[in-house]
Amino acid sequence: MVKKLIISMVAVAAGVWASGLPEAYKPPVKPYEPPVKEPRVEKPEGKAPGAELHDVRFLFGVGGVAEADLPSAVAKLLITLERRAAYLAKRNVVEPGPGEARITVELYGCPDPGRALEILTAPGLLELQAVSERDTFAERAGAAGWPAARLLPYEHGNIVLLAAGDRDGFREAVKPTLAAAERLLWTRQLESEEHGAVYKAALATGDGMAVTDVIDAAVVTGSGGNPEVHFDLGDRDATIFSGLTGRHLGEALAVVFDDELFYTARVREQTSKSGRIVGELDEARAADIALLLSSGSLPATLTLLEYSVDGESRPVPHPTE
Repeated sequence: MVKKLIISMVAVAAGVWASGLPEAYKPPVKPYEPPVKEPRVEKPEGKAPGAELHDVRFLFGVGGVAEADLPSAVAKLLITLERRAAYLAKRNVVEPGPGEARITVELYGCPDPGRALEILTAPGLLELQAVSERDTFAERAGAAGWPAARLLPYEHGNIVLLAAGDRDGFREAVKPTLAAAERLLWTRQLESEEHGAVYKAALATGDGMAVTDVIDAAVVTGSGGNPEVHFDLGDRDATIFSGLTGRHLGEALAVVFDDELFYTARVREQTSKSGRIVGELDEARAADIALLLSSGSLPATLTLLEYSVDGESRPVPHPTE
């Protein structure tokens, strides 16, 4: 308290002292500039000291929307891609064309062109989905002809655990039993000390929401020392989220990002404004998800038409499942 008072008094005295000087000796007065809010996710500095940096050019085709909605979709895509490009390279250009329904993205000083392509084209869609109980899910699989012994032991109220080699067979067996609104949710392939390569699966009941209004997302260190992504919702999505959690008190909701199941958790209280993503995350993956949430989901699909690195044309990679 004393220190603050002394600083204030010195500041006032300095102003009075300066006001009595001739104009030539007065300190220049700078116009007030509001502080710039720094992004919550820092730009990557590169893979490692001495890693190569590349100049990369992508030409994307825009699709998945009606022709009448194309101008609006392109305008929104430009904003989203500018945010993502700023994260991938400090110098970048994002512009429409050449031609209709096309967007060019140029990155100067990009450490990893392949990763940049994944970030730019990721849908960035966060979903919150109600899921059935594990026993109900297992009974459904059994009724579809899937042997109960083929489900790996796993103590979780809503998750079924499968050997990686069983995924396709399980999906085909259960698919005919799904109601119109129901959906199978999957994690990415995981490694288990006891069972080797595995997948976790849950059955979405059809009651859920797609998050379209994230006002902030950041990577934080969780209680176990692992990275988590925390996000805050805008008013519209907060109202929908409040209704969803209110309908499912005591039940489970799954967090799904770009069609990948991250985790399920019991709803302990009606929530509206915020949530988190936890699971099999490292720092890089968590940072990517926080960026995608902050930059917004893509309002249309992007198809890579041309791709060059350091001025040399590269084959257009074909997406794989």
